[in-house]
Amino acid sequence: MFFSAILLTCWAVGETAVPAVIGLAVDEAIGPSDVGRLRLWLIVLGAAFLAQSYGFRNGTRLSWFAMNRQEHRLRGEIVRTTLDPARRTTGRLPGETTSLASSDADAATGVLRQASMGAASVLGLVLCAGYLLWADLWVGVAVLVATPLSMVVLRLLTPHLSRTSHRQQEGIAAAGASAADVMQGVEVLRGIGGEYRAGRWYTRHSQDAARAGIASAGASGRLEGAQVLVSGVVLLVAAGLGAWRVVEGDMTVGTLVGVLGVTTFFAGPLGTVVAFSEGYTRSAASARRIAGYLGAAATTETAETPGKVSADAACATLSLTLEDGTVVDCRAGRFTALVSADTAVHRRILDTVAGEAGTLLLDGVDARSLDPRVLPGVLRISRTHPTCSPARSSVTSPGWKVAHFLRHCCVPAASMNSSTSSPTAPGTRSTAPGRTSPVGNSSASSWHGPWPVPHAPASSSTRPPPWTR
Repeated sequence: MFFSAILLTCWAVGETAVPAVIGLAVDEAIGPSDVGRLRLWLIVLGAAFLAQSYGFRNGTRLSWFAMNRQEHRLRGEIVRTTLDPARRTTGRLPGETTSLASSDADAATGVLRQASMGAASVLGLVLCAGYLLWADLWVGVAVLVATPLSMVVLRLLTPHLSRTSHRQQEGIAAAGASAADVMQGVEVLRGIGGEYRAGRWYTRHSQDAARAGIASAGASGRLEGAQVLVSGVVLLVAAGLGAWRVVEGDMTVGTLVGVLGVTTFFAGPLGTVVAFSEGYTRSAASARRIAGYLGAAATTETAETPGKVSADAACATLSLTLEDGTVVDCRAGRFTALVSADTAVHRRILDTVAGEAGTLLLDGVDARSLDPRVLPGVLRISRTHPTCSPARSSVTSPGWKVAHFLRHCCVPAASMNSSTSSPTAPGTRSTAPGRTSPVGNSSASSWHGPWPVPHAPASSSTRPPPWTR
């Protein structure tokens, strides 16, 4: 960013020097018809154009590079926060998190380019004011008085733009979240007949985002219009005073040409400074949203636990003690699958996992006595989606309960790609990946890969819940 600001400063100097050099060439070369001086001023003018072109091209390139690099880092931090199992959940929908990592990250890092351009523009304003004061005191004083007043007027519109920009980003995030989640659960919605309500839900969020976008565009348009108006007023004041001074004989024609050119360029740095204020408000609104997400998902590493749990979850052993005294050990580094068609076994397992009966031990420590904020760091949840035959399973069928348990059971970390351990509880059967295991009375399921996919038992009298299709 430092080198970018330096190069853009060269651009600002070149922009200011071009009209000033043209004015000097008119007075010292064109007026006296001096060809030698004209050649000299043309060389100086070419150098000013070279500094202007080179500084803007390379300074802008460096500023874009810095902005994109920081945007990538910010998106990576959001993704790491989202995927970190030790983080606490923030309750945000997946679509809203996607919006944070896309539009908000882009808007938050835009302030970097605005900062480098703003620094160069401030220098451009100083150079313009200095030249105007050197060319004519009255014109310079008029510009220096009009500029702060115009900045105050433009600043009054900035808070409203900040509020509308924040609402716009929230509306976009809500619309994106609703669209992503509707598409993710479209099969569920079809199964329960919720397409109409889901459509109304998305339409409401989309209309809110559209209204917020229109309000933000209106505020931005009013700010840009005020910027053009203020710049025009400043130019009009400088041109009027300069023409009056020329008529009075206190200023030459070449100086008037330079004053008008510098005053015209003066609108550029002024607009950039105002745009920096606008861009900063947008970036601040997005940065606050991202900071709120990262802060809400902060880890709690110093929580006290009444027992000693291994720091490495891969070294932890999970132990289930059912209500009837049956002990099921899930050894570290192995994936354990419990398959049973006995409803009573399912009930005992689910009650134990829920903490209603029996015990769930992690390295000999009762899981109910651990701090809930620490558990995500030492346990991982297997969110394996069951594949249930549409003609067989149901909410009340034993097979669906097995799938429901396997979808929510706790599995020690780093055991995803390990071999299979198969403890057997009363009425249960175990299987290894890639083998065929009968579940119930007449069904069979082939499991492939490290994550087993259970199937429900055959039954002609039951139908599946719509969300399992």
